[in-house]
Amino acid sequence: MQLQSRIEGAFLGLAVGDALGAPLEFLPPVVAQQRFGTLTEMVGNSIWDPGEWTDDTAMTLGVARGILAGANGGDEIEVTGAEFLKWSTTAKDVGSTITATFRNLDSYDDWFDAARNTPQAMRGEAGGNGSLMRILPVALAFPNRDEMLHHSALHSAMTHHDSQAEVCCALYCLWVSRLLNGEGKREAWRAALNEAKNLKRYDERTAGPEPLPDEFWPRLEDIENLKFEQLQPSGYAGYVVECLEAAVWCVLNFDSYEETIVKIVNLAGEADTLGAVAGGAAGTIYGLEAIPKRWLDALYEREELAKVGYSLFALREHKRAYSKPGLPPFLFDWLDSQMAAGRNPLTTYDALQLQAAGITHVLDLRESHEWSPPHYGSEAVETFEKLGITRLHQPIVDTYEPTNGDFDAIALWLEKALSDPKNKVYVHCRAGMERTASILCAIFARQHGTSFEEALTILRRKRPIFAPLPGQIRAAKAWLAIT
Repeated sequence: MQLQSRIEGAFLGLAVGDALGAPLEFLPPVVAQQRFGTLTEMVGNSIWDPGEWTDDTAMTLGVARGILAGANGGDEIEVTGAEFLKWSTTAKDVGSTITATFRNLDSYDDWFDAARNTPQAMRGEAGGNGSLMRILPVALAFPNRDEMLHHSALHSAMTHHDSQAEVCCALYCLWVSRLLNGEGKREAWRAALNEAKNLKRYDERTAGPEPLPDEFWPRLEDIENLKFEQLQPSGYAGYVVECLEAAVWCVLNFDSYEETIVKIVNLAGEADTLGAVAGGAAGTIYGLEAIPKRWLDALYEREELAKVGYSLFALREHKRAYSKPGLPPFLFDWLDSQMAAGRNPLTTYDALQLQAAGITHVLDLRESHEWSPPHYGSEAVETFEKLGITRLHQPIVDTYEPTNGDFDAIALWLEKALSDPKNKVYVHCRAGMERTASILCAIFARQHGTSFEEALTILRRKRPIFAPLPGQIRAAKAWLAIT
């Protein structure tokens, strides 16, 4: 699965979960069951229209727009705050801790002072779910761990000056960031949990990770041992730990986006927030394609949400490329369900994206010097070995003609690799234009009984930049003539 599908699936998945749960918000489970049965469709009530999302998605959009503005030279927190206030003028429902922060803005210089001095914070009762519900864009936008955690702490502290809220936001971001890299959901959760225990204080304006209640870590560590009936013992999930607990449990124990969201929103209570938090994680795991079309079709402002989700993907790719100056974004094209082609993977990040997309085999057509210093590339080669991805290095001199031996060796290797339908192969040279095109068009033509030209026309529909050189075309045709 490509990173773009995971990020867009996460962002839209949050909104869909929010909208599906909206009519169940604040209802006791028994009342929700009597009124709706098991809710599986977008319906409305006296407050929300079918497909309309709540404060969870509205504030998530505010965070995303603030992050995007910050990437373009704006003040991230200032823009996020302005988005919050703009939304609040027409909001149908705003949480109590957030409302108190809004009121305090007239008396204090910034968001952090306003949040620190709410009645809830001063009583030690600011551990609601209102910052967790909107923190997802931080995990999606920032590939660097420390940068992500710093921004997570700041965005949480804008309205919730509370250590439990701050740490739950950080833990959720750590989990989602691992899911973006294709880690298994349970393994990612356990690793994120262990990592979160060693958090430092990222900014003096935030609450910091201490003091935490004695039961905080044991409760989170015990999530995998719970039964479904034990979730939300109070019938609500306004408490941030209770919300995260229910969301994580449902994501870990159900095996599709749809089942996860149906199960969690029908817990009722804080159904919209439960759906949003679980929806963001489940969307990351299963991707945009796994979200039921009927839900997406009913979703309020779907096009705007999709636009912002894509912008977060583009920002993450930009940040990844910026960490290695001069590197282009790592994008590739699927030619069919088992084979993809693109430019050369250069970094560990690139290799992880291929793993996340399900790639099990890599065919590398470059010469060794093309990835050796001072060129980038050895990092990805080393990472493939660590990840257990099978790699065939079949070097073809750039701009030169492949030999019959090259075609024979590659055809045999591909046939063996693709014989298992679970395997997926990534083929590349440097740019994924010339050598890659000549090899794959020849293989395609032989497999399907077409001419080289017909194969090129068909594969260009999937990867338009395929452009084999004249000599490479001649070599491919010569090989086809004898096979």
